[in-house]
Order: sequence, then structure tokens, then C-alpha cells
Amino acid sequence: MKKINLFVVAMVAMLGFSVNAKAANSIKLECDKTQIKIEESTNCTVSLTLDTDISVATVQLSASETLDISNVTPNKAMGWTASTATAPTGTYTFNNTAGKTGQLFSFTVKLNSKAKELGKDESCGNLCIAAATIKDAAGNPGATPQGVGTCYSPTVVEETCVGKDCNPETGSFANYAIIVASILIAGAAVIVARKSTKFFRV
Repeated sequence: MKKINLFVVAMVAMLGFSVNAKAANSIKLECDKTQIKIEESTNCTVSLTLDTDISVATVQLSASETLDISNVTPNKAMGWTASTATAPTGTYTFNNTAGKTGQLFSFTVKLNSKAKELGKDESCGNLCIAAATIKDAAGNPGATPQGVGTCYSPTVVEETCVGKDCNPETGSFANYAIIVASILIAGAAVIVARKSTKFFRV
């Protein structure tokens, strides 16, 4: 009986260790909105969870042509600053003297006008963490964090026409509407004219 109990304890400990190992070395992408309108923006963050101190983190974001990235801002509260080194488009490098992990940076993503070709509830593409590299406090390369390849895939929300901002009806339906409206106006004018004639007749 004791052997069985020891075996169960050992298995639980191993499972707990594997879960902690996964959580201790990971990168995560989160965005506020899962549905987005054309020309609308949302805020996104990239976070690191590591089991060692870190001095440099480089993240490459890959976005579809319908999604624009802007306002990339390091999390200064956690000691992160943007690197001044030149990097390829979509690649962002940050330095950290405090060695802390957590939220690395935030940015704005906008669904641009190219998404007008997409229909309601269609995916407007992906924004993904294409790559991520880190260096420890001594400047040595660390293991690639788990979570590379994570994507944000918002859904297009099609706007409905409301009020005076709507375009007027076009085509044959509009022509019929104009004809019907003209007949109603003419009929009302005749009725009013007859009543006026009777009123003033001596």
C-alpha cells in the first residue's frame, strides 16, 4: 500500500513539474477585441514568463496585409526599453537591466481598408508571433520561449447603414420608389385643390 502511495505522489510531482516548466518559459500574445470593424483599432500586448533573469528580448510579429501595427511601446514599468539597433520590419528588440519578465510591450493593431473586400464574419487574417529570442543577464542566448506561432485572428464586423449616413437607393427599385412618391404627392395636391375650391365657392 505504501509503494502505491509513493508511486502516486511521484506521478503527481512529475506532472506538476512539467506544468511549471511550461509556464516558466513562454511568450503570449493577447488583444482586447476578437471582433473588429474596418478602420477600427484594438490594443495588444506581448508577455514573457521565464524562469531566469533576462537582458534582451527580440520578437518578430507577422501580420496580414489587412492589419497594420503601430504604437509599439515597451513596458517601462518592468524595466524594458526599446533597442536603438536597426531591425527588419516587424522585428522588435528590447533591453532590460532589471532582469524582470512579464508584459514586454504593447502595440495597436488596426483593420485597414483592404478588409472591405471581405464579407461578414470572414477572418481578416492573422497577426502572429513569428519568432522570439532571449538573452540572459550575462548576454548568453536562452531557449526559445514556448508560444512562438501564437496568432491573433479577429473577425470582421460588417457595419450596417443607419440614418442619414446611408447612401440613397440605386437601380430599378429607386426608380419605382420615385414614381410612387410622385403619384402620391400629385394625388394629395389634387385633393387639397378640390377642397380649397369648395371652401371658397360662393
